Amino acid sequence: MELYSACTAFKENHKISYSFIKVTFSDTYREVYSNVHAIVIPTRMQIIGSGNRKGVFSVLLVGIDNISKLNLRRRMPETYKHLEKHYISLKGYNKIAENTFHNLMAILTGRNATHIDKHCGSYNSIKIELKNCGIIGDTFKSLAYVTGYIEDI
Repeated sequence: MELYSACTAFKENHKISYSFIKVTFSDTYREVYSNVHAIVIPTRMQIIGSGNRKGVFSVLLVGIDNISKLNLRRRMPETYKHLEKHYISLKGYNKIAENTFHNLMAILTGRNATHIDKHCGSYNSIKIELKNCGIIGDTFKSLAYVTGYIEDI
């Protein structure tokens, strides 16, 4: 499999067959946007196995650090309206530690910070073993859902 290909210009829908792509937007004078995006491409077996899930919701969990719900509503009103209209917000969710990793792992595993450090690895050491954590995505994967985990660190 090639690691890269030549740039392809397109204006509307375009089928993407790579797991990662670099997207750039340019105007006449300069590049105005550049970022790399990961794409989940289901394998043939995942597509076949998902046939018994018609009508079942797919799940996307998003954790945002360093902004309270009230501040999100105040600073990003359009984003907040979209989230309120299309997503279910967790109410009564409290942080268990001072960093995003432990707080998200708590909701993904149902475990406390001590258990997370012992079984998943210490976030401070940059050695994180998600396969030992028992995250909720493992359950979804066993039910033929396409799963993924992405963290911006």
